[in-house]
Amino acid sequence: NSGSGFITIDPNAAETVDGATTLVLMPGDAILLECDGSNWKSMARYRPAVGSYKVVGNDSKNNAATPNTQFDLDADQVVLFSPSDGTTVVRDNPGAITNNISTAGPAANGRDQAGAFSASSWIYFYWIWNGSTLATISSATAPSTGPALPTGYTHWALCTSARLDGGTLLLKIRVKGALVSYELQQNVLTNGTATVEATVSLSTVVPPNALTVNVEADLDISS
Repeated sequence: NSGSGFITIDPNAAETVDGATTLVLMPGDAILLECDGSNWKSMARYRPAVGSYKVVGNDSKNNAATPNTQFDLDADQVVLFSPSDGTTVVRDNPGAITNNISTAGPAANGRDQAGAFSASSWIYFYWIWNGSTLATISSATAPSTGPALPTGYTHWALCTSARLDGGTLLLKIRVKGALVSYELQQNVLTNGTATVEATVSLSTVVPPNALTVNVEADLDISS
């Protein structure tokens, strides 16, 4: 029969799933499977409580057609986390999913709030899961609190933080693994006049949740 649901895998028999006869399971795993009438395909793996999310091979960036308001979330694997019970869901090779920060929410593939995001602020892109569908959401709230989820969604995983300019447009970035790079140089100080050591804030170009930052400086020391 075709359809989807949970089945019991006989450890003494060969079950063909995703074209293979071997399933790699951890103790307590549950797998959501779909059958096309003859072959089983794994849709998601549910694992016991581990208390965290994880993203492997993050390869996300501004949408090519609409970079100012849309962002494409993509990765090799996304492990989503439920803050209510600590369970996780594994999604392999989900493909790029576009989030539109102009869509009022809480809405899948839109914002997690009704009103627009504030200008010159940091927002956060997340993958979210409702038991059958992987989607995205954008939020002004960083982990560990996470986004306000649309009805039916239970799990989330952080993709990246992103900066909105003074016109509430997304600055262009590229995410490669844990590294986030701007496509264009960002200035934090122009024509500085201090004659002694001074502090320069990076708060407009480095998100609050960043662990490290690489800075390049163009210096003119001519008198």
